[in-house]
Amino acid sequence: MTTMPRTRGSINEPLATLFLETFAIGDTITLADFDKWGWNQRLYVGGINPISNDEMNAARTALRLRVNSGANAAQRQMADPDLCFSVEVDVHGKTYEVRPAPRAFTLAAKKLPKAIGSLLLTKRKQLKILLGSVDMRVLPGNVALAAERMDDDLSEYEALIMFTTAQAVQKFNKLVRAIDRLDLKGTDGGIAAMLEKPKPADDDDGDDDEADAA
Repeated sequence: MTTMPRTRGSINEPLATLFLETFAIGDTITLADFDKWGWNQRLYVGGINPISNDEMNAARTALRLRVNSGANAAQRQMADPDLCFSVEVDVHGKTYEVRPAPRAFTLAAKKLPKAIGSLLLTKRKQLKILLGSVDMRVLPGNVALAAERMDDDLSEYEALIMFTTAQAVQKFNKLVRAIDRLDLKGTDGGIAAMLEKPKPADDDDGDDDEADAA
């Protein structure tokens, strides 16, 4: 079975540096190329054969998240922000895009409403099933009250997430405009990429469809 150690933050920063020895910010890479790099660097634990598609997909996603964690570690942001990046699934789930961190942040923020909406829809369905399976009359008063208020709680949670996300995006865009007025030049294209207007997020973001490697 292929497994990945669960590590985050600065401990993964060297992994991000290792990634940039093979790939560059702005690259579009195939899943096969990503897997080849992972195997060559001995970052996948376990034998290649036999291995199920589900195990390979899980290991690939875990490695990608480790790279992203290191690529945006606090020490990297302070020392070399132009080399912060994020490896993201393209809209069709067939390739990865190595995006400069600011653009990745903006695109991720645009995907958030869909992700939150999907989560809350699932929870509301589960709540309906739960409440339909019990006799509300026999529940203690505090439990019955909590159950009745849960749908409102989910709506409040959704509103809070959307508000705080909008605030974060607004502050980020304000910072981008301030930097734009300074007409700064980055050595590795990071500032230029940050000032680039992100493309509209596709409704089909592909994050749930990381294709199996050929």
